[in-house]
Amino acid sequence: MIAQPSAQGFDFPFYFVEQAKLTASGGAALDHFGSSVAIDGSTVVVGALFADVGGTTNQDAAYVLTRVGDTWTQTAQLTASGGAAGDLFGRSVAINGNTAVVGAPYADVDGNSGQGAAYVFTEAGGNWIQTAQLTASNGSGGD
Repeated sequence: MIAQPSAQGFDFPFYFVEQAKLTASGGAALDHFGSSVAIDGSTVVVGALFADVGGTTNQDAAYVLTRVGDTWTQTAQLTASGGAAGDLFGRSVAINGNTAVVGAPYADVDGNSGQGAAYVFTEAGGNWIQTAQLTASNGSGGD
């Protein structure tokens, strides 16, 4: 449907109303929470490109939040096994049902600096567990 002009500008056939402001527990300035977002039903995955994880500055993370009624609650912080600062884990995210995929375009793989990887997480019983690291079989540094 195309918006029709009116005397005040444009009349839109629909309006957006903020329902919630989502944040990460323990989030900090410059984490870039929200740099990528994916939603499936009442579950959302949000990338945070420069989140500190444990003692590692800028290791990056993705957060899973679920909605019950009007309330969104963080249910998981996803991190890559073997992840390192600067991998940009969370630059891209996707979710379908109980499976989430998180991209890390600068992850080192088998000695290839910045080859990149995607990490698959599966939810079972309320826990999100990394089940796979996807990489190109013919990948090289900088891919």
